[in-house]
Amino acid sequence: MQLESALAAFVTLEQEARDCYIRLHQYTQGDPALSQLWFELALDEGGHAAVLQQLWELVRRIGPGPPLDFEASEIEQLRSDLRVCEHRACRPLSAGEALKIAAELEGTELDHIYQRLLRSSAMVVPELARGLEGLAESVDQHIARVERMLRERGLAREAEAVTAA
Repeated sequence: MQLESALAAFVTLEQEARDCYIRLHQYTQGDPALSQLWFELALDEGGHAAVLQQLWELVRRIGPGPPLDFEASEIEQLRSDLRVCEHRACRPLSAGEALKIAAELEGTELDHIYQRLLRSSAMVVPELARGLEGLAESVDQHIARVERMLRERGLAREAEAVTAA
């Protein structure tokens, strides 16, 4: 898979994750702390999408670069996992159900693939690698917030699954 294609796919994935968090926000209005978390995570995902969109535009101008060390099928699996979570978030949910969905979203291989994307992109242009490093740090902070909320709500097993991914 070429870097340009991977970045475009990740923009879409981040936008879909944002939309899932917006749905969770809408369905947990009765729990202000949880509703606020979803709102903040939706903003984070939108920011991730914006950074990736800018990086995609840069790569598009520079050229496709070398093939990456992962396949389109890995991104398709992420997309499939995300759609399952989105589907489950399309109805009113208990706090526990919503947090379990978030744990599944954050427990995907997305962070692992960001790390691989970072290594591969460094071969194309150093500025791109620095942009992805900032994004990886933001993703780590995002995961930590979900983990904290899971632990606060007594969902330690789900919190451990998030950090293990």
